[in-house]
Amino acid sequence: VCILAMILIGGSLALAAPQVTIADAPSAAGTWLTGSFFSTGGFGSYDVTGLGGLDVAKDLTIAPVARSLALSAGYSRVASGAPIATVADPVELQPEARKPIDITLAAVSGGGQRGVLEFGDGATLRTEAGGKLTLAASEALYVGGTLDAPGGSITLKLTKKAPEGAA
Repeated sequence: VCILAMILIGGSLALAAPQVTIADAPSAAGTWLTGSFFSTGGFGSYDVTGLGGLDVAKDLTIAPVARSLALSAGYSRVASGAPIATVADPVELQPEARKPIDITLAAVSGGGQRGVLEFGDGATLRTEAGGKLTLAASEALYVGGTLDAPGGSITLKLTKKAPEGAA
């Protein structure tokens, strides 16, 4: 493939579903996503919200890398409307040329369930240089693993309000 041009894949994906579990093995309840889910689809940011809770399995690693499309020689001679796959292939650029993938994981109360986000013991959530990681919960937030965003930002939010009159 002769690379004449690069297309940076981007965009964002927002997903809200009942009781989200991120694990390599299927979950018995709610919505199940694998750690590799964040490396597919070509999105530049992911916002996943568990209505009633979100759990990240212990010892799971989520470390997505942005991919781009390399246009091959002759792409300009392909008819308009042709599938992009006929003229371009996904490629992984060198780290200094890639954009980081931003990830937000959230848990909100709903359906009679508490908004608890549990980031399992030994789990790792990593983005590339300059990326943003956000964990948010409306009731409880537990981080037992590692959050890694070199040169970027890590935000932890707990939005539960203290009862009236509490100090």
